Amino acid sequence: MIVNLSIKASAFNIFFSYLFGISLFITSLPYFVWDNSLFRYIFQIIIVLLSVINLQKRNSNSRYILMGILLCILFYKSIGSSVFTLLSLLSLVFIYLIEDERKLIFYNAGKKIFAIMFLFSLIVYFLTYWLSVDISYHLATPLNPMKDGGYRIYPFLAVYDSSFRFADIRFAGYFDEPGVMGTLSSMFLYCEKYNLRKWENIIFFIAGIMSFSFFFLFSSLLFFLVSMPKSKIFIFILAVLGILLFCFKDTEIVKTLVLDRWQVTSSGQFGGTRSFEGFETHYKKMLYSPAVFLGKGTNSLVSIMDGSSTYKSLIYAHGILWFGVMLLFFCLFALLLIKNHKKNLILYILFFGGLIYQRPGIFNVVFFFLLIVMPQKLSQCNE
Repeated sequence: MIVNLSIKASAFNIFFSYLFGISLFITSLPYFVWDNSLFRYIFQIIIVLLSVINLQKRNSNSRYILMGILLCILFYKSIGSSVFTLLSLLSLVFIYLIEDERKLIFYNAGKKIFAIMFLFSLIVYFLTYWLSVDISYHLATPLNPMKDGGYRIYPFLAVYDSSFRFADIRFAGYFDEPGVMGTLSSMFLYCEKYNLRKWENIIFFIAGIMSFSFFFLFSSLLFFLVSMPKSKIFIFILAVLGILLFCFKDTEIVKTLVLDRWQVTSSGQFGGTRSFEGFETHYKKMLYSPAVFLGKGTNSLVSIMDGSSTYKSLIYAHGILWFGVMLLFFCLFALLLIKNHKKNLILYILFFGGLIYQRPGIFNVVFFFLLIVMPQKLSQCNE
């Protein structure tokens, strides 16, 4: 009888873990929930419920202090937000409070869900783009109304139809931007310290490469430079890539998708254009006004973002004081969990800095969850 109860409890734990992983995937906004907010609400609530029943029973004083800082950050960010945004922000508090061991179990289940879904998407991507297999699709409007063009929706794959050169070669998977695919792939790989002996990590690596995401390439280079600068394998790969880039440097696709994005623009931007002239004008005016301290509110961004994706949007909306406190929270959180391993701490801070520069939506549920789990995983890899 006791054995049967133990088996049932174990089965329930596995079920809830994968349910959490599926919910994380849904909150990453794949194409099939773009027009279905109710579906997103349901899985957002599931994350909250699963987090609540797996809360850490005892927390240190430092954890409570960090939770207080997080609550202040989220409370200020929530002012003037929609119900869905409020629900998302509420789930972040409970995610932070999940028991450490349970976080890792949820992470492992989520990693498998994402890897399997990415694998299906990669198969369709290679069939349609590289092998020119005729697979039926339907058209969809962009998730971001500021985007021009539209999307071809295949089974397991969204392809951006745009006037931008080579837009369709960049692997976006289920998402509205290849950058999302590259960011998620790099986050999982950082958590795993690029251990390519695991099948899931091979999938994340291929997905990241085919996304042609600048953040993926840059963060991968940073990882190897910090963690294994003298590795013979790293030096060999770097030499091969250098030779390939030199040989194909004059081809339009290499210049557009790789080389041009490593240049610093006239406006001081690195990694491609992260913000456009209209937003930059408003941002510079705000910097020299009293609003620089407390920001102008999230709603003020709607009419001026113009497709920009930059950390400056966080400062514009919430002010430099909020931005500073937010940076402090993540740095202190990493220091609390990785204080005994300097290299891992440097990896985390560099990754976080690059992430917020390139993709400031760090309070998206899946991004936040991975940022919270990453210090534990980095420490676990050294054990």
